[in-house]
Amino acid sequence: MQTVGIANRRQPGPRGADLRVLVVDDEGATRAGVAALIPVRDDRPCQVLLAANQAQALDLDRRFNPQIIVLDVDLEGHDGLALMPHFLPHARVIVLTSQGGLETRARALALGASAFIDKRDPAAVLAKCLATLADAAD
Repeated sequence: MQTVGIANRRQPGPRGADLRVLVVDDEGATRAGVAALIPVRDDRPCQVLLAANQAQALDLDRRFNPQIIVLDVDLEGHDGLALMPHFLPHARVIVLTSQGGLETRARALALGASAFIDKRDPAAVLAKCLATLADAAD
């Protein structure tokens, strides 16, 4: 797995295009935790791109065209959901937030999010969602 932003790691594979996952969260520990949950398969290299704010997210999205994006709602006081139109239709977006109110959930899903996950949910919920979307990106 290759991580852009914090460290470079790579899990090489003999075939298939790279899976590119962009993690957008202003909390470094959350970015690292999400990156650790991204499934790595022997047959598919994976690039994990890490963004701490909207500007970094848009830059990495433009340069790497990720298939999956994990997006926080509150990015240093800015509305993370405002980025959704930039990410769709080329990426599947998982909204990950501690602001899991019904209105926010409804807005995220209406904007096209593939999933809405509360940060307080068990990590297995996010891991399963990531695995499902990664398999669908084949």
